[in-house]
Amino acid sequence: MKKYKEAPWWWYIILLVLSFFSGLYMWLRFLEYLTRILFYVGLIVVFKGQTTLPWWSYIVALILGAFVTVGLFYELICIWILSSALYSLSPPFWSLAWAMESPPIS
Repeated sequence: MKKYKEAPWWWYIILLVLSFFSGLYMWLRFLEYLTRILFYVGLIVVFKGQTTLPWWSYIVALILGAFVTVGLFYELICIWILSSALYSLSPPFWSLAWAMESPPIS
């Protein structure tokens, strides 16, 4: 009763990869427009919706969220740089001594 051959598995892999990269391209290309649209949609919801959130607190929440996000990203980068710098300054026998003090795996 089959009228068509079944598609090979590599066809699905090609479609998956192409759709992933085209979606990523569209997301990066239109990110600034998307953020503007979402900002205005949020303001419309605050004004027209049955919310108890004032419009100014919506804007304050967005600004605080941006600062927190940038601050966390900066903190993670600094921790990564400092930990790699401290590890490179440590003498090579410290890691060996730590490995010898750990209990044996049984």
